[in-house]
Amino acid sequence: LSHSLSDSRYFLLPNNKVLSYSNDQIIEAVRTVLPGAKTIDIRPTGLHTLRVTISEFVPLFRSEDGQAIDQEGVMFVTDKDLGSYPILSIASSTTAEIKSGDLFFQQIQGIEGDTLSRIKDLEAKVSSVIFPVHAVTIDALGDVAFIDERGVSRVLFVKDTDLKKTW
Repeated sequence: LSHSLSDSRYFLLPNNKVLSYSNDQIIEAVRTVLPGAKTIDIRPTGLHTLRVTISEFVPLFRSEDGQAIDQEGVMFVTDKDLGSYPILSIASSTTAEIKSGDLFFQQIQGIEGDTLSRIKDLEAKVSSVIFPVHAVTIDALGDVAFIDERGVSRVLFVKDTDLKKTW
């Protein structure tokens, strides 16, 4: 941030004043250090002070290409180690670009509300009792399969069942 504040705007106004800071440069600097930032809010709190508030995504799953996926189906890049998170693959998924503040992300379409949170809870139960879950697949009908690392063992839950009762 200090590098972006050392420049000047229009070769005249220094960027270290409350009226001449650059939102884009500050957001770019934060995204470089924290790629998993969900929102970045920049507010002046005095003549020489800016308050930068950052919220981060919480990953639940990872995609096959190494991106993290949160409870709302938003795909994002993070510097956290995602090796312990199960791989999520969805048969009929499309993504759409969404905007969160000044940031853009891809979101998986066709997944309702808290579906991924319920699947994550069930994944934790399967991992603790039956076998460690390596991958979770949701097929075109909405059935959820939990698969072990070898790809041999599989637990299948059909779409229309109550997951708590079935468990």
